[in-house]
Amino acid sequence: MLESHERDLVLMQHDFEIEWEDKTRSSLKSSMMLFGSEDGTTAMARTVGLTAAVAAEITLEGRLKHIPGVLTPTMPEFYMPGLDKLAAEGLIFEDSGCERAMAALHAYEK
Repeated sequence: MLESHERDLVLMQHDFEIEWEDKTRSSLKSSMMLFGSEDGTTAMARTVGLTAAVAAEITLEGRLKHIPGVLTPTMPEFYMPGLDKLAAEGLIFEDSGCERAMAALHAYEK
């Protein structure tokens, strides 16, 4: 249990190495830093709890009925609305890397 003057911190970074169809390679980095709230809600609780809640919400909204079986969060139909919902709650990843990778990433947003 944290003392009233303490807050936790979650640091997350994903480094992606991409090999394109033409065999060229590039890198993409996605990072997030989140502090716990002054009201005592930990950053760990927010990252775990909100992620689970968003996954349940997307499923209950029926957005994935056309995909049978066990679902993984690696499908754009799942993670793009999920990232939007998490961003609305303050869980935001900052992406950096080559322009080609950034363009490919943002193509899924449309």
